[in-house]
Amino acid sequence: MVKNSIDVNSTAGDLDSPEALAAHNAQYEGYCADLAKKIADQIGFPYKIMPVKDDKYGALEDNGQWNGMVGELIRHVRFVFQPRVYIG
Repeated sequence: MVKNSIDVNSTAGDLDSPEALAAHNAQYEGYCADLAKKIADQIGFPYKIMPVKDDKYGALEDNGQWNGMVGELIRHVRFVFQPRVYIG
């Protein structure tokens, strides 16, 4: 399995079939890969896991920014949740 290389890009899957994306994403393991799959399965959106450019797990830098996988997730993955209000 591939380790230390994960970036979740929720728009990258637009050009691939669901089967191709699933096969591609299956080669990755770890917390971020598991979390992405769980959220995608529950909400229903395509995603493609891609290697991060700096090949790091993620550490807080002196400038207050995260590098590695954690930084990529923080900078590039956006989820918008709208609460549902039921009156009745």
